[in-house]
Amino acid sequence: MSCSMEIIQFLEDCEQDNIIDNWEVYYNINIGKCDDYYKFDKNTNIDIVKNKCIELGSRLFVTKDNCQYYIRSPPSIKRNRDYKSIKHKIDTTLSNSKYNSYLLNY
Repeated sequence: MSCSMEIIQFLEDCEQDNIIDNWEVYYNINIGKCDDYYKFDKNTNIDIVKNKCIELGSRLFVTKDNCQYYIRSPPSIKRNRDYKSIKHKIDTTLSNSKYNSYLLNY
């Protein structure tokens, strides 16, 4: 399956399962450092960021107070970007960052 087909399937699954608002927030954890796949200005509405994240096929974005939003690469672009891998990384990472990680629970 091509990358674009995977993203289309992912979007269709999101609509069918109504998971657009199914986000887990992890405070003081910066997952995927140096992976700024897509950026938004700090004044952007968080719902726009969430929708773009889903549109790109990504499962994760991070931000900190009064700073930009950074969408991390989708699993079709970078390894270990699926829910299970990200969740494992969150569970094994110490909370010592000023960033908060938002993970799409899908």
